[in-house]
Amino acid sequence: MSGIFSLREVRTEQLANISEGLSLDIPALLYGYFCGGSTSGDKAGAVATVNRLDFGTETTSSPGSNLPQSLAYAAAVSTPVYGYIGGGRNPADVSTISRLDFGTETSSNLSSVLSLARFELGAVASNSYGYFAGGGVGSVSSIGRLDFSTETRANPGVTLSTGKSLLCGTSSDSYGYFAGGGFSCTIDRLDFSTETVSVPTPKLSQARLY
Repeated sequence: MSGIFSLREVRTEQLANISEGLSLDIPALLYGYFCGGSTSGDKAGAVATVNRLDFGTETTSSPGSNLPQSLAYAAAVSTPVYGYIGGGRNPADVSTISRLDFGTETSSNLSSVLSLARFELGAVASNSYGYFAGGGVGSVSSIGRLDFSTETRANPGVTLSTGKSLLCGTSSDSYGYFAGGGFSCTIDRLDFSTETVSVPTPKLSQARLY
């Protein structure tokens, strides 16, 4: 599954962040989106394709608008209104952040970019921020923060416990977890309230990447 990823499922508790008067009948609640990836298993096969999965009928279709550029090995986070796809290769490493508007199903590049071009990174999101961490080349440990309200990127001043790429992320309301990558079984925990990283005792059952 390297290079193929989906926007993070919107959680019920996130709906409190939707502006008053915005209809709940919006694509973010009705569809899942699969963006980019590689058709050949490497950066040369990067594509800009966007596919949509209808949760009600479990059928797929193309919304008619692709990403602004081909991307493989990127990572994504979402709010109830937008999906954000960061980094990747096309075939060069990129630092761009693309935004998919769920209401219009169109995409564009933000003026804000990641602090460095990277691919094979991981991403998690709180209600207010998206965090893009790790990646290559060289398996970096840096974490970049995207402010959903201003769509600006900053560095929160915290890093992963070690540099790693080919990692994955998941989150709860309070924490983001970056697991695996670099043949590691370590799980790094990002505390959303303090923006500090720790390494809890539990680990993956085996070292793994992708």
